Amino acid sequence: MHATCHGVAHEHQDPSQPEPCFLSTLFADEFAIMAAAQAESGLLIWDVLCEFSMGSAEDALIPRAAQQLGGSRFCHFSRLRWTKQICAAFVVTLILVGKICFQEEAGAHATQRRVPGLRLWEPAEHGDCDSFGLELREALHRNLGGFGPDDGEESIVYRLTGENGTEVEMVLVALNQDFNPWHAKKMGIRDGFAVLSTLASSKLVANVSFRAPETHNPLVLPQFALSFFDMNWKHKVNSKKVVRVLDVSGNWTDAIRSNDSSVAVHQNMNAGSVVLSASERADALDGPSDPKHLSPAHFRRSVSLRFSNVRSFKLQLETGERDNHQIFQFAPEAALLCSATPTGQRAAAISIPNRWLEKPLAESRGQIGLRADGSAFQQWFVARGDVVDKGDQLYSVLDSGNLRIVPSPAYGQVVEMLSDLLPGDVLKPGMRLMIIQRRTRILWSTLGWIMAGCGCAGVLIAAACCGSYSPAEPPPLVLDEDDFLVLEFRTPTGWMQTGIWKNQPLGLGFHKSLPAIVAYVSEDAQHSGVLEGDELVKLGTDKNGMRPIRSKSYDEFWSQLSGLVSQLPEVPRMLLEFETVDGRSRQLEWKTKPLGLAFNGKSPVVMEVHEEALHMNVQVGDKLTRYGLDKNMLLPVEGKPFDEVLKDIHSHMADCPTAVRMICVFELPDKSLREFMWHARPLGLAFGTASPPVVSKVERPADVKGIKEGYILRRFGSDFRRLETTEGQSTGQILADMQKFANLLPDATMQDVKEW
Repeated sequence: MHATCHGVAHEHQDPSQPEPCFLSTLFADEFAIMAAAQAESGLLIWDVLCEFSMGSAEDALIPRAAQQLGGSRFCHFSRLRWTKQICAAFVVTLILVGKICFQEEAGAHATQRRVPGLRLWEPAEHGDCDSFGLELREALHRNLGGFGPDDGEESIVYRLTGENGTEVEMVLVALNQDFNPWHAKKMGIRDGFAVLSTLASSKLVANVSFRAPETHNPLVLPQFALSFFDMNWKHKVNSKKVVRVLDVSGNWTDAIRSNDSSVAVHQNMNAGSVVLSASERADALDGPSDPKHLSPAHFRRSVSLRFSNVRSFKLQLETGERDNHQIFQFAPEAALLCSATPTGQRAAAISIPNRWLEKPLAESRGQIGLRADGSAFQQWFVARGDVVDKGDQLYSVLDSGNLRIVPSPAYGQVVEMLSDLLPGDVLKPGMRLMIIQRRTRILWSTLGWIMAGCGCAGVLIAAACCGSYSPAEPPPLVLDEDDFLVLEFRTPTGWMQTGIWKNQPLGLGFHKSLPAIVAYVSEDAQHSGVLEGDELVKLGTDKNGMRPIRSKSYDEFWSQLSGLVSQLPEVPRMLLEFETVDGRSRQLEWKTKPLGLAFNGKSPVVMEVHEEALHMNVQVGDKLTRYGLDKNMLLPVEGKPFDEVLKDIHSHMADCPTAVRMICVFELPDKSLREFMWHARPLGLAFGTASPPVVSKVERPADVKGIKEGYILRRFGSDFRRLETTEGQSTGQILADMQKFANLLPDATMQDVKEW
């Protein structure tokens, strides 16, 4: 019996948890079976209990007579058979009374469930998508904010048509004086998309209305949809792309996005608005060429908004401080429902409803309704059906920048709630969030649970007399050659964030106490999305799984974490610190070779900046002051022979991979072949439509390299030994392949291009 009991515990429980073998529910069933069979088997309940607590399965197989003769430590008691039976029967009676007679109805006390992050939405039936769609035909007038290129009315007017030939004009008028577009001449329509733009830290607040083409009388559209595309950040910091639809309240029905969307949707019932914002930084994609055909990547970055009986609304487009500019593309149709992938399939979409149109929760006698107060919702701590006590945490909100936990006002059961609220949603003040059914406590239940506790205590004491069991410590985590480190964090709002490290350093610092709270995050850890204040709750590896943090001291925890990190391979890199010509200090990081810099003989002054280092923005005349592998342990150059410094730098960079490069072989007018090489973008080339491609336009840096119009591209690639030939290939395929190679290059700034 001992082996079976412990086997069940280890099969379903974490080995690090206390041994759960002596739970009252387990023993109640086991002893009931034993008592029923006692008359036939002749076994004593006390003897069986002793066998339950033996140290191993082998001990349970030793005959009882042999144990008594050998002086067994397990059951060396006086053989008072009836006394043992009476004691065991009393223990079983206490357990059964506490478990059956005095417990509340089944399922009354559900454990509170923490629900980290967003809940999954169930897809809704959207009906015929074509009934919401209009087709964008042309931009009739372009003079938004008075920036041209047309004269006259300061607006931009789009002509829309329906399937039955009905025409509608959509008019956008800028309302803010600080609107500043990027290339006003490029605003209008392109590839079936309406196109607007804003410069860095700028925004556009535009009134959107509809009118008849000839009379210009205002129109009310019974159904309308608007889709926004390519919603993503350009940079990690101070970058944003936000669309706010204002003054709509109940005139929008729902927002549609894909299951794996990177677009966040928030509703603010106080302001009568809905906010669509990019939530992650991603690599740039070629712009969509048709709103009816989107790639899976474009589906993730797109969102649709559907309206009913709409006359007008306001559209606010916002750009971050770090962005040079942002281009906003939209189309008057529900693209997330109607568009297809290149394979002809439609992406799975979810609907986020407008809560203005939902039937509000109602409370009846004996129920308590918790109402919204205008704060931004963050997270639920309970689910429908949970029993809560007075003071238990129900949900959290963000109030004036501070996180506030809303407690339960009374003892009861959650019967209704808006379980599909999203973090950031702001509801109308007074709107009910959840309904709690008051419940009366059963007074005699306390006595029942006390008796059940006494029964459990009796079983545990009996087991302690016969022996104890200590679970073995789990083996230490070891990283295999192709394995990587996985850390799981809990954010201050309760969300769970997972980060993956394939190289050291970790790039994280912790406060020297438990729980392990992140104190700072360096550049080496920015890829993980971890922020200061997050709590590390689990660590592990991809192959061995995750383990909770159960260290007894900070030193023990840090030893375990640093031991795992030390098994990761290091990222080869070199840090150089320069003093610029105007006296500023700059630290730059090289992860590839060659260095791309030439110095003044034995002096640390930069004399030449080659193409491999142009994107680092090092200037001629900058002075190398320190170097090393860690920014906190850089070595000074002063006081050392500079040739030894260079030798040391090149020695450290020997393990770095060679920088990615772009090689093109052109045929010149005299039929000779010449090679050209790039180490950063842009290339500065444009090609015609002929095959093989012929250079039709040359800009910097290609003109500095000596490339001329009329040169014929013969081969290209990143390795001299495996260059691709253009012979027999279509121009479109050649240019697409060239773009793939060019996208691997680092992106140079406009200042770098001018220097080229």
